[in-house]
Amino acid sequence: MRDGATFHLDLDRPTSTYLTDIPSTGGKGTMSLPAFHAHTVRQLLSHTGCVADYPDKTVPGIADRTTHYATAMSAVRDIWNVGLVTKMSDAGFPEDAPNDGACIIGKTWSYSTPAFTFVAAVLESVTGRAIHRLLQEEIFAPHGLSSMRMKYAASTLPPNDNRASLYDDDNKKVDPANNSWRAFGGGMETDVVDLARFGWKVLDGWILSPEARDNRLWRRVDTIDPGPGLRTGLGRTPRYR
Repeated sequence: MRDGATFHLDLDRPTSTYLTDIPSTGGKGTMSLPAFHAHTVRQLLSHTGCVADYPDKTVPGIADRTTHYATAMSAVRDIWNVGLVTKMSDAGFPEDAPNDGACIIGKTWSYSTPAFTFVAAVLESVTGRAIHRLLQEEIFAPHGLSSMRMKYAASTLPPNDNRASLYDDDNKKVDPANNSWRAFGGGMETDVVDLARFGWKVLDGWILSPEARDNRLWRRVDTIDPGPGLRTGLGRTPRYR
């Protein structure tokens, strides 16, 4: 990392390797990822970990987004007891086509936003930094992305005159929901200039090395279901990781 600290993350080791003996929510004792989470970090990144999506398949505290989580680790403890999905996603199948196939870890595609909460928690585990701090110190600040931030790094949303307003179906203005639980699944905000700058720096090899960009970010993932083409957390169409 930029301060000289080092860490090792093996994408093909079980996720449970990194989420073991975590301090419990009440501060007494430790907790570990339940054994049924047999996926790897790489499988989480490619949506082949069979982790349940939200909102109907996660605990109410997450689904309703009423709780502030200072770390991804504290959030993942509230969702890791939810069972894995048992059926593959029907995305990619012809409309009304039957889909009774089982979701098989590493073999079938099933989109999951919460899967990225697990990924963020793994990064916190191996680096010893809260995810909002890790992003700020390793990506946002070094690359001059001054407007890019984890939206709910704090429990309240800082004012920003340039932030888009939200409206409900009746065209009434509504407050944004606290989505601190999903830093990597839609929990960040930025202006369009920094978003474009971030994309350019990824493609130009500044944020990811050219080797990682070409052989990891865009490497195809083989699955046995058709899926919608998505194989990456960065988009919904390319058939790549």
